[in-house]
Amino acid sequence: MPQGGSNSQFYMERLPTDIGSVGAFAMGELNEKHLAPKTELIRDAARAQPKPYEDMWRFLSMCLPENLRHIHPSRWKKLIQISADDAVSLTWAPSPEVITALLEISSSDDRVEFLEAHRDEIQADVITSLDKVAHPHLKDAVRLLRAAVRASGSGHFEAAQALAANVLETLMTSHGNSWVRQAFPEFRPSGSGHYRTLIEVLTSDMEWRHRSVDDLVRFLVVVGLGDVFGPDDVQLTFNRHLAAHRASEYSYQPHFALSALLLTHGLLRALDADMTPPEQRALPWGW
Repeated sequence: MPQGGSNSQFYMERLPTDIGSVGAFAMGELNEKHLAPKTELIRDAARAQPKPYEDMWRFLSMCLPENLRHIHPSRWKKLIQISADDAVSLTWAPSPEVITALLEISSSDDRVEFLEAHRDEIQADVITSLDKVAHPHLKDAVRLLRAAVRASGSGHFEAAQALAANVLETLMTSHGNSWVRQAFPEFRPSGSGHYRTLIEVLTSDMEWRHRSVDDLVRFLVVVGLGDVFGPDDVQLTFNRHLAAHRASEYSYQPHFALSALLLTHGLLRALDADMTPPEQRALPWGW
């Protein structure tokens, strides 16, 4: 990989221009597994009789994390590209207002500046969101990530980055790798490490017509992690290995700490949703 580069060029071209136009993305949710909690939505949609495409998206958006329900499907490719290029997770936090503004910023440097200017608000969003993580196997990770947010809020970004990165590493080892493989079972990574697992999924041809909204959210979580465990000697985005094995003023940065918080939070929420039995979920992603 080029120094400070991103893997996004390898897989962004494989995404459809308009995510919402993909057949199974629109229809994949309409199956027996997910119909039960949505019957009222279906009845309301039938009574309203809006345009089919708009109605379908309005219906499916209820399955998305709350902070992403307002995003038009034509903007999802931009959302995924930002996540990949900036090494952030935008699922469940930040707020819809921050997400909307972020989508209008074209430069990665400008996005970093914008996120830094809204750090306090974003960290508050993460804390609020962590209240919804209920699985007992994730409680320690939640407690430690809260401590990392507090450290960041107190101005100790190095401590926040180190702690969040270690929580992320632990989550990937204990649950994350197996979760990625289960989420995308058609891919068989040739190695067992985090980087190999993530990159081989992200650089494979994705059959989006066989995918659902749930899978799109999972992909959005995974795509931000693509470079986090990479082997580069220099990187312009958060890299857990550089911070752990080549600690320096270059591998510890305030915006790396915020990335680490958001990435770990996004993985935690996704793991919690998928580890929760379907019968205990109000909707597929456990709202």
